Amino acid sequence: MGPVGAFCSQAEYLCNYHRTGCPGETGAHGPGSDVRRRLRKLASPPHVRVLRFAVGHVAAHARAHIRAGQNIRRVTVLGKRGPGGRLINGSDQHVSGKPRLLHLVHTPRHSGAETLVRELCIIHQARGIDTAITSFSPSDPDFLLSIAHLQTAGVQLFLPERTLAGVDRIRAFRRVYRDFRPQLVYGHSVLPSLYGRLALPLFGNQPRFVSVLHSATNDDYEEANLWGAELLLARRNHRVFAVSEEGASNYRKRIPYAPQVDVVPNGTNIGGIREAAARRDVIRGAFNLQPHTRIILQVGRISSTKQQLHALEALTPLLKERNQIKLWFAGLIQDESYAQAIRAKIAESDLAEQVAMLGSREDIPDLLSAADLYIMPSLMEAHSVAMIEALASGIAVAASDIPTLRFSSTYKGVILHPAADKHAMAKAAEALLVNQKRFARNLAEFDISVTADKYASGLSKIAARS
Repeated sequence: MGPVGAFCSQAEYLCNYHRTGCPGETGAHGPGSDVRRRLRKLASPPHVRVLRFAVGHVAAHARAHIRAGQNIRRVTVLGKRGPGGRLINGSDQHVSGKPRLLHLVHTPRHSGAETLVRELCIIHQARGIDTAITSFSPSDPDFLLSIAHLQTAGVQLFLPERTLAGVDRIRAFRRVYRDFRPQLVYGHSVLPSLYGRLALPLFGNQPRFVSVLHSATNDDYEEANLWGAELLLARRNHRVFAVSEEGASNYRKRIPYAPQVDVVPNGTNIGGIREAAARRDVIRGAFNLQPHTRIILQVGRISSTKQQLHALEALTPLLKERNQIKLWFAGLIQDESYAQAIRAKIAESDLAEQVAMLGSREDIPDLLSAADLYIMPSLMEAHSVAMIEALASGIAVAASDIPTLRFSSTYKGVILHPAADKHAMAKAAEALLVNQKRFARNLAEFDISVTADKYASGLSKIAARS
């Protein structure tokens, strides 16, 4: 493995470790001592590391130019292929005079960053901006309906047939840069941002690049490897977007020469969620819910940081006492062992008739409309799209009292409780279920159209200079 490949492998490894807290969950890695060994290996003199990285970077660029013709065999383009395998997607849009905006994501799926990108692309495409998405991995099967919506809207999609790794990611991104010719690129989360900047051409015209910080820890470059890579690549950013003030502050502390860092909170389709809320009776009927049935809903990836098992344990007494209450968990499974623990607890508690794991869902607005209480017992969040959606629906909310969710406490019908306190969570849930009213909340600042304006602002600056 070459220098760039080694960097990519190390960065990926530590990013997965940072996200899951367990190296064993990312593949055939050893226990925590393996991380320490890798970090010691990186502790060579800084000038040596920088030199090695620079040489590897140049070598990767050279190899990618030589093997550029192979990229298209690794990248599946959803749409028609034109000469040379270029994406047409119904019309050769990317050679038009329209502004062009590209989003880089890890995997198209029902998660905060990817859901945000989907909504941004649909809005920007409707506004006359050519938009495209590319990724490291094929779409999650549960996201295919969203893929169809994106294609119908005219969004161009460059998605691989298989999950790419290492230098293959750089080659694939470079091919997309050449084919789509974006003026502005957004790299969402750590790895797409790092690889996206490695793929930028060394010479000639470059698109403006904006890194978007999405980490739930609000400290995207906490790990030593990732921080070292960002120190080298930070100057390839034109701007940095953070979804929270804490994320922006941590980035500025770690990267002293950081470019402009703006706080751009996540947004969502407020109007669509409220339309679903207005059809509550119809939607509850479609779910075959009786008038007396009460639904407690949690939306989020099935993982220990989201604390679904904690919620189940906290609410078990209430569920056993009142069998008309049901608990729904909606979200893709990030940690299968954690999901198994939840299933085992459901069986042990004899709650199979009241607790359901719904998996990844396209119909979150309908679920919120049908539900009576939304819970978010997370240990950590960035700027949660799921919380904004819940607030927009008017549903009562019980959530963890963590910094990035405290903004919700200013709205009616919201109770925050200590993240680790099961009794406090159960008490909040019981209190909110007594009152079945929905709450009117002003969430105009979180409407996706406002967020879309901020993401398109870089194109306005490009047009002003040209």
